[in-house]
Amino acid sequence: MFKNFNLFVFCLLFCHGIAFNCLADDRKVIKAVFVRACKEMNMPLDLALAIADTESGLNPNALNIAGRSFNLSRGKAIQAAQEAQAAGKSFDIGIMQINCQWLAKFDTDIETAFDILINIKLGLWILKQEIAAHGFTWKAVARYHSPDENRGLAYARTVIRRLKPHASVQLNPARPIPKNASTPLRVVFTDLHSKGTEP
Repeated sequence: MFKNFNLFVFCLLFCHGIAFNCLADDRKVIKAVFVRACKEMNMPLDLALAIADTESGLNPNALNIAGRSFNLSRGKAIQAAQEAQAAGKSFDIGIMQINCQWLAKFDTDIETAFDILINIKLGLWILKQEIAAHGFTWKAVARYHSPDENRGLAYARTVIRRLKPHASVQLNPARPIPKNASTPLRVVFTDLHSKGTEP
């Protein structure tokens, strides 16, 4: 029955992207959406989950306005983000904390960007651009968060800590990020691409 339920949910997602929002509290369902998104975007699942965990605690309704985080229902989060947009404030939304500057670039409205699958795909696309620019290195992860080197590396170190609970691969013994951010991600954890998820 559980397998049939998952199939039903995936069918809803395929036809209606926002269908997963009503199931946002179920971590298993959220992970299932990540599995689909990472497969479609050809990105590493463990890394995507660790980044989302760092960004939002895997909360699809996460909202940050001008550096202040809010824990709201989806409807109230959308309303607050729209008010922030009207006031010209910077804000980050959703499970991957997509900054408002990307909404215009993606021609996406706030409500759509709060959709779990769409939000994940937007985040993965941004990460993929950083990987294309900086290689499959921790610098790419750092730049997902900030162009500032110090802030970016601090962020990447947090991602490493969040990576371990999500990793289905064997991690190297706790090894800190080297000072050289160009060090490949494979230095910190191994066999990430064993499941065909090479960026």
